[in-house]
Amino acid sequence: MKNQLGLLYLGKDSSEFYLRKLTEFGFKDVQVISTDFFELNAQLPNNFKRLKSLLTPYLKQIEQGKITRLIVPNITLHETLDELDYSFKFKLSHPVLEGSRALKKKGVQEVFLFGSLHTMQGDYIKNYFENEDIKTVTPSQQDMLYIDQIRKKVFDGSIKKSETEAYESLIYKYHQKSPVVIACTELSVLQESMKLINVYDLAMLQMESSLDDV
Repeated sequence: MKNQLGLLYLGKDSSEFYLRKLTEFGFKDVQVISTDFFELNAQLPNNFKRLKSLLTPYLKQIEQGKITRLIVPNITLHETLDELDYSFKFKLSHPVLEGSRALKKKGVQEVFLFGSLHTMQGDYIKNYFENEDIKTVTPSQQDMLYIDQIRKKVFDGSIKKSETEAYESLIYKYHQKSPVVIACTELSVLQESMKLINVYDLAMLQMESSLDDV
């Protein structure tokens, strides 16, 4: 059977970013599954009970089709997917798992984590990395608040050039000390124009892992 890549459509900007990058990787036939992202987004970051009930019908719908690998372009939702007592018939490209593998392969022992405030302050990604003996450090409280503000402005399309430049200076400051892990799709959109080698973008690693089926 031909391998078929699927993408759960979760917001215009992030989904179109994924589709653009997947096209650059050579995926010409990505099946897009529409969702009510506004309803899902209202339950983020951790209303797990409601999120599981909302996601399950989409997953069952996907299993009825020909999709062999699924990409969910929202890192926070993977915490919910991990909690599902459900065995998928398709492969799931998992950004945090792929990130921990990439860091371990490079022998990285410590990283700075950039993402939503919930992600930076929570234990979800930190626990994944800790299992690979990778220490996760967060930016200062002031910088975390600014990073969260930036990702919200990317999401609603109100970010200014001066704010983008300030964010670039911030990530440059941290990536000189230890590798930076980008764990937010909105920040991945900003990261696309930066050429910093000491940065690990979980969204990009998630998409690259799908090349295994090509």
